[in-house]
Amino acid sequence: MSEPEVQKADGCSSFFSLLTVGIVAILIVGLYNLLQPNEPDSPTSAIDEGRFEKVKEYEAENADYLDKIDSYHSERNSSLQGVMKNVSEGYRSIPQPGN
Repeated sequence: MSEPEVQKADGCSSFFSLLTVGIVAILIVGLYNLLQPNEPDSPTSAIDEGRFEKVKEYEAENADYLDKIDSYHSERNSSLQGVMKNVSEGYRSIPQPGN
């Protein structure tokens, strides 16, 4: 029959067992990270470029719009001083009841 002695693990075999488990775990994690597909950068940069172009177009349209408003007001002379002058002249042309 077999001998009923308790078999004890010596320190060297335990160390190599732990070392083997650690190396296998590192290899599994490394292979997992290696086999993961990389995120493509092109859609992100394409979106950023599209937004940049839209902002440029908006700024150009806004500048044109502000220029048109300024030119309209300068042509119409619709400043506050001009409007008040027209109002005061309108009141002067109305005959006074006591005069």
